[in-house]
Amino acid sequence: MPNGSNSHNVNQYQARLLTLQKIVIETQATLLRGTKPESLYQSICDSVFDEGLFLLCAIVSPGASNWIRVDAVAGEAQNSSGVACRPTASDIPVSAAQVDALFRTGKICVSNDFSHEKCENPWQFEMRHVTVGAAAAIPLLSNQHSLGGLLLYAREEQFFDDQTLTLLHHLADSIASALAHHEKNIDRVCAEDSLRLSEVKYRTILETLDEAYYEVDLKGRPVLNNSAFYRILGYTGDNIGEFDYRNHHTQEMAERMYQAFHAVFLTGKSRQSMYWEFLHRNGNIVNAEGSINLTRNADGEPIGFSGIFRDVTARRKAETALLASEARFRALTHLSSDWYWEQDHQFRFTQVQGRDEERDAILGDVIGRELWESGFNIEAEGGWEQHRSAVVNLLPFHDIVLHRVLPSGAPIYISISGEPVFDSSTQFIGYRGVSREITEKKVAEERIQYLATHDGLTGLPNRVMFSHLLSLGIPVAARYKRNFAVLFIDLDRFKFINDTLGHDAGDKLLQEITARFKQTLRASDVIARLGGDEFVVLLQETVDASHASIVARKLLAAAMQPLSLMGQDCRVTASIGVAMYPDDGEDE
Repeated sequence: MPNGSNSHNVNQYQARLLTLQKIVIETQATLLRGTKPESLYQSICDSVFDEGLFLLCAIVSPGASNWIRVDAVAGEAQNSSGVACRPTASDIPVSAAQVDALFRTGKICVSNDFSHEKCENPWQFEMRHVTVGAAAAIPLLSNQHSLGGLLLYAREEQFFDDQTLTLLHHLADSIASALAHHEKNIDRVCAEDSLRLSEVKYRTILETLDEAYYEVDLKGRPVLNNSAFYRILGYTGDNIGEFDYRNHHTQEMAERMYQAFHAVFLTGKSRQSMYWEFLHRNGNIVNAEGSINLTRNADGEPIGFSGIFRDVTARRKAETALLASEARFRALTHLSSDWYWEQDHQFRFTQVQGRDEERDAILGDVIGRELWESGFNIEAEGGWEQHRSAVVNLLPFHDIVLHRVLPSGAPIYISISGEPVFDSSTQFIGYRGVSREITEKKVAEERIQYLATHDGLTGLPNRVMFSHLLSLGIPVAARYKRNFAVLFIDLDRFKFINDTLGHDAGDKLLQEITARFKQTLRASDVIARLGGDEFVVLLQETVDASHASIVARKLLAAAMQPLSLMGQDCRVTASIGVAMYPDDGEDE
């Protein structure tokens, strides 16, 4: 019972308590109907105010940045719900401090002498010329967590006694329970919505993959496959009932797959980039590359497998074709006598392949070098400069002849051809080509040329060669106004020696006389054998006829020296005729 001279009489007090009990019962009935919090708050405030016990009833909740939000209000005030009021702080007026303490302590805060507190109302509830005698802030708690507060303003002072506060506490507990239940429902709905959205997002991502995604249980039975899975194997999503993975592998592949999945199960380690073979619906083999991951439940226990695989049939065919092409290329290279070579964009050799290791060593030392740094000489007009200019301008070249002398002293000749190489974007990336050794051919050609222009017995130039040299010498001498002489030499008694002692003796005689003549002449002079015992000498830059006479006498003296033929001492003489250019003629 309230105390004091201004307290209500017992009947009035009991009526008030009954009214409060009614409010509590009606509120609980409203809560059972599952009304949304927004409607619930306003319904409670209206119900409390309509009973005539309070001047104003409001429900508030914590807002952002320590502000208080008015969720619902009813009574003698011009404010309305949804209004954010002043932030809580310890130095603001008493009624605000009550609410501040409400959220900080979670305890009921009461002012039964509100009208005498000298402070303005910080909650912006502008009362319509009505004096507030008492005010209370009652927490709405759920598991000691503050969900908000119930604010009540009464006309009479000392209105909030223990019994009144007990009933109001029951009212607050009912409101808090309903709010907590609603929040749990909201959390559950949000969690379900999030899970549903996550699953939708997850499946959307899976359906956009070009790779096949699969999930199976521990026995290999399908749990989830995306569209790409069925598409790669020639099925649709409606065919999932047809799938027994063991029936979609060859027997050998099924065994290998079982071993792979079993190893993942035992070790828990994922397998990546595994090669698989599936049977397409049309019976063809699908080459695939995939992964295996062990799936676990929340307790960490294995429940199945998942992974992806991609169709690499086209790539495998391309790789197989490439390998076959490379095998054919290697076979051709091995069978061919040619070398295959490649250069980079700086014209440096990067690769040389052939069939003969000993012969390959001839070109092996060119790796990392440019062709003109290989130690070979080039037989081409313009030499290396012209060849370098051609490759800088990315021109192909064919059958360029290179030669050098090996450490053994033997010559080597190589014919080389190449063409520029460009990538898919037409960017120059180097040269490639072939080369072959042509030493035998070149030696043979040189031998044929030599035999065509030289005497087989003495090694001297023959009539053809001498005629060629003479035809070249005449215009040169004419250009530079030089003189030269031609000496025609005939050996005496050669026929007698040849008939008497035989052809071998005659051949030896010619060889001996040739050696004597060569020792007598200068290096710039040319001696040739026209045939039989006839020789001819070209004396370069002869000043006058006297110089030619001196050389002629030396040649006669050399020929007259005795020599031994077939065990007999012999002696021959020679006759020499001299013609001067240009005194004795201007043509051959």
